[in-house]
Amino acid sequence: MPNLFPQNMEFEYEEKSIEDLEEPLEFKGSYLFDFEKGEFVKNPDGTIAKSNDLEAYVQWCNKTMYSPRYKLAYSDLYGQEFNKLIGTLLSKDAIELEIKRMTEETLIVHPRTREITNFVFKWSDSKEEVFYEYEVITIDGERFMLENSVKVR
Repeated sequence: MPNLFPQNMEFEYEEKSIEDLEEPLEFKGSYLFDFEKGEFVKNPDGTIAKSNDLEAYVQWCNKTMYSPRYKLAYSDLYGQEFNKLIGTLLSKDAIELEIKRMTEETLIVHPRTREITNFVFKWSDSKEEVFYEYEVITIDGERFMLENSVKVR
């Protein structure tokens, strides 16, 4: 029987980055969603309102931050892992660093994301929840602020 795991195989591959793509990435719009109401935004005639490409990206960021990672409906790259912070005995500073790291890991997978920065944290009086805001910068230099909260106790 031939060896299934040959020792002396050579592989050739070429590394490419987003800048190396021959065709530029094309971002499209989507349908507007109201996260507070939990429903799509409707036009006066009853049709669902559409968003432009930046609004669609902002919605993707929000939806990704609301979605737990490793659920069957999505790839393992999609969503956040804030549930790992519940009940930990980490200090406030350590929890804030973990929230920052998890937020960056969650959003950086999108090809439009360049940087996540300017985090500001505010703790609830009970110290059971952290409210935070941050700035997202796109590869085109567009900037917008997002805010989230994480239960930690």
